[in-house]
Amino acid sequence: MKSKAYQDAYKGLPVYRWYKRNHKGQAILQPRPRLYCIDKEGKFNVNNACPICRDEYLFFDYRNPALIEQFLESGTDRPIPLKRSGLCIEQYNLLKAQLLKAKEYGTIKFGVPFRNFDYSLWYPWWDGEEHVKVQRDGVNIESVHPDPLVAFPTHKRDVGNNWDQWWIRHDKFARKAK
Repeated sequence: MKSKAYQDAYKGLPVYRWYKRNHKGQAILQPRPRLYCIDKEGKFNVNNACPICRDEYLFFDYRNPALIEQFLESGTDRPIPLKRSGLCIEQYNLLKAQLLKAKEYGTIKFGVPFRNFDYSLWYPWWDGEEHVKVQRDGVNIESVHPDPLVAFPTHKRDVGNNWDQWWIRHDKFARKAK
């Protein structure tokens, strides 16, 4: 990742930046990515391989967090969507596995959600406060969500409609159309 060849090839941009899958139509309507780009003999299965399979020096590994971080959404620890990354499904699964391994080994930083524990469940002698109010930047959760259990009125129920008759008529119409 720090070599001159890598810098010349990718110019500091993410690996998938200039990659475009070979498909007809708009990017929104593209089909599912292929399962794998390289077959068991080590030959390319397709003409347009994914960005990781086409470069023999790039591979996902928990010790290479710079490559894994290129495929993460900015500011999070979640991988970018499969169609946007351009990876084959095999490499995408490998990315998710190595991301989990990198979190376990501590090579990638991620946020851990804050939890309140009731210590009296584990320590019967505990007589401290039951719940300490969590405040971040002077705002407590109750002021943001004052009543989390709001009872909304139920939607008007469908009563008196005979949908079964509609399907019977639809089947007759469909048979006539053939």
